[in-house]
Amino acid sequence: KCLRWRSDPTRMADQSVPVISRHRSKAWEQVAAWGLFVVLAYFPIFLDLDAMPLRIWDESRQAVNAYEMAQNGDWLVKHFQGKPDMWNTKPPLLVWSQALLMKVLGPAELAVRLPAAVSAFLTGLLLMWVAARWLERPWLGLVACLVLFTSQGYLHHHAARHGDHDAPVTFFMLLQVIALFRYVTNGSRRSLVYFFVGLGGAVLTKSIQGLLFLPALAVFILYSGSWRSLVRERATWFGLGAVLCLVAGYYAASEQANPGYIDAVISNELGQRYNTVSEGHAGDWDFYVSRIIRQGLTSFHLLVPVGLILALSFQDDSLRRWGLLVGLVAVSYLTIISNSTTKCEWYDVPMYPMLAMLAAFPLYMVLEWLREQGAQLGSLRWNVLPGAFLFLVFVGPWSRETERVYRSEEWEWDRQFYAPAHYFKQVLAGERQLKAGVLTADGPIQHLVFYMDLMRERGRDIRVVPSSQLVPGMTVLAYEASVQEMIEREHLTRVLEDWGSVRTYEILDQEWSSEPEDTRPS
Repeated sequence: KCLRWRSDPTRMADQSVPVISRHRSKAWEQVAAWGLFVVLAYFPIFLDLDAMPLRIWDESRQAVNAYEMAQNGDWLVKHFQGKPDMWNTKPPLLVWSQALLMKVLGPAELAVRLPAAVSAFLTGLLLMWVAARWLERPWLGLVACLVLFTSQGYLHHHAARHGDHDAPVTFFMLLQVIALFRYVTNGSRRSLVYFFVGLGGAVLTKSIQGLLFLPALAVFILYSGSWRSLVRERATWFGLGAVLCLVAGYYAASEQANPGYIDAVISNELGQRYNTVSEGHAGDWDFYVSRIIRQGLTSFHLLVPVGLILALSFQDDSLRRWGLLVGLVAVSYLTIISNSTTKCEWYDVPMYPMLAMLAAFPLYMVLEWLREQGAQLGSLRWNVLPGAFLFLVFVGPWSRETERVYRSEEWEWDRQFYAPAHYFKQVLAGERQLKAGVLTADGPIQHLVFYMDLMRERGRDIRVVPSSQLVPGMTVLAYEASVQEMIEREHLTRVLEDWGSVRTYEILDQEWSSEPEDTRPS
């Protein structure tokens, strides 16, 4: 059986409706589109993926979770510094993949970030697939991917290039959208299997957030008239039951192995972040809209509303259907996260594939118009107009993102904070000798724990000691200016190494003696 969307005959007769001709791409065009996708996706996603040290909070904590999981063999309960982690209560699908990669590639930034980067690449692959296979417009998919992979909102520190949950959950949520679109189009039961794979994967990656596309998908199912068939499908209930059993089984087993885990999940995730400000992450109602305009989709944000209008008025039935679904998901998801009291920059990441597709619609219309104009110019042996258009539109944004990735420089305000992480990376690479046995800092050091664990494993142990407990004989690494000033004010010291803002001291005396000579080298 095959479900068909009911077309409006009056719409088909309305010549004011935008038309994108279904150009049947030649074999070489298909190959060219897919080839360009692979090449142009590689640089912003994978280039120098491990150049920067781990970021504070989520990424660095997941790295420790994965490292300890690979070491202790406990694949159910995540640990941080030897204890069950009750702060990072998200399901473990991401950490599982990171731990497995650490066993294969070794514990390093690449193993931590590769799952997110591969998820980003697969997200682009899904956009290419739906455009090339089901819409028969591979260049639409390529344009959408180029918009996506030149968007800082999708490539920033919590998304495609870092070891966080947001890129993987985005892949699984997009899989839900595409699978349901395919089911509405032709009633394929296999599409339902993919839908529930996406649903289960999203929940096991980032819990509640993996469900936030469901309201829009439910509206789409009702509007399309496919809900009766969906309810009658045995595959629907089998898939739903399988996801519920899998998720419930994980939480039940985790609670049994780590009592109090369910309470921590309820406190961290179920309603608390939506109704109250969590960890200072507050913002106005237009927080995400402003972010999309100013940073997230800087080069193409004006095309999103244009694409939404076009999507609702395309003459081609399948294209209009796809545009309606994409627009519905984007608007619904934006409404949900904008109404949340807690507002984090990375909560909008799952929306970017939808925004990229909407922005791609008007660009693709221009591309097709240029194709038709070039075909009418008999003097041109090769129609270079579409290619020239794509080059002019994307060369700037793509070059900027690739250059930003290639430079791999810390922001000015982060240089001091991440300096010891860069230092420890050099120690682990054998480029520098660790001269300190103690690290002291006033601020958070979670971003350094992973590196300290690796150095301890390799016989280069460094422990954390508060600055108030430093005693003679200690060799101390300090990187905060305030801590360095305190050490030099209260202790007689000798500087063993000075590397940027990282300084290693030998504590010679508990307090300054009456000797006027400063033992620090000039």
